[in-house]
Amino acid sequence: MLKAYDLAPILLLGQIVLLVIHQIDSYREREWEMPPLNLLRMTSRGFVLGTVVLVALALACLGLLLARPATRSAVVITWGVVGFVVPAFHTYHYLRGDRRFRRFSSIAVVYLTGLVSFPLIIAGVD
Repeated sequence: MLKAYDLAPILLLGQIVLLVIHQIDSYREREWEMPPLNLLRMTSRGFVLGTVVLVALALACLGLLLARPATRSAVVITWGVVGFVVPAFHTYHYLRGDRRFRRFSSIAVVYLTGLVSFPLIIAGVD
């Protein structure tokens, strides 16, 4: 029988794909100008560099998960929790009345990221 932890690499890969799609959308919407990211006084280059580092770190974690299954809980729970940052950040901005990220595709990616986080965390605990 298939267990939740068997799905961990697939869920993590799904989370990485959603992250990349969201970051492309974030570049188009100039997310680095939104509070609190604007406090970093980041440029578009800095945002792209941060995105590259984040995706590289996520891929390294996926590699670690595949190479050393004993790290599953720490890796999967961490990325599950990180996945909640995206919807939390954007919900805050929606409630503030920010007009960015209002297209259906943007909203879908934002909340799918959070939705994938639930089974990801369960896979880490299972």
